[in-house]
Amino acid sequence: MTDVSLVDRFWAKVERDRDTGCWLWTAAIFKATGYGAIRWDGKVTTAHSVSFLLSGRTKPHGWHIDHTCRRRACVKPDHLRAVPPFLNALNSDTTNAAKRRCRRGHDLAGENIYRRPSTGHRECRECHRINDAKRPSGWARQRAAGRR
Repeated sequence: MTDVSLVDRFWAKVERDRDTGCWLWTAAIFKATGYGAIRWDGKVTTAHSVSFLLSGRTKPHGWHIDHTCRRRACVKPDHLRAVPPFLNALNSDTTNAAKRRCRRGHDLAGENIYRRPSTGHRECRECHRINDAKRPSGWARQRAAGRR
């Protein structure tokens, strides 16, 4: 049995799409996410993350690899960038970032967007006010004073 390097194994599973310029992963795909999958150092990880690292770039701890082309199967290093999680969520077309209205029907735009300080996730400011009013007395005052 021959020992094939990760680099050789990786690039053998990539096909170039001449129409879009993307380099598409042709091997295993995670069903839940649509991202390419590859075994590396005994673990299964995303193909685009491996491509990013093989290109010589580093990813800050906790950051995500974002596809600028919006194609999850793409592993072309020029189409990948490291971004903080909140920015990755904003760019996603399948998460909260794609929502135009909250579950109560309020617009999710402009001044009605509240961002959680801890995660950067966006929420409906009006619903946030309603939920604060339902909490035990003093909660909203403590929150406004920065103690919550």
